[in-house]
Amino acid sequence: MRALREIRVRAAPAWDAEAIELTLWFIRDENDATFQGRNWSDLLSSWLSLVEPGGRFVAIEGLVVTLDDLTARDYVESDPLDLDHLSGEETGKRQPP
Repeated sequence: MRALREIRVRAAPAWDAEAIELTLWFIRDENDATFQGRNWSDLLSSWLSLVEPGGRFVAIEGLVVTLDDLTARDYVESDPLDLDHLSGEETGKRQPP
């Protein structure tokens, strides 16, 4: 996770909806085509495997992008995740690579 600039999440149609589809944007620096020789798509698959749909969250998808890849709408309709408070210990799941 330290290789990322930011993680943003969008709830569609809204956070208070009965059924929510989440989109996670893992924002990387544009100069980092890979991370420590690993492909971003492999890392994305690993990260998404840690989050399972359940309850009101009916679908979860994600993309690894640069800031230039995001539209202004994507950015303003999403919320930043506080990486300082994410932990595999709190959720009972292992840490992502």
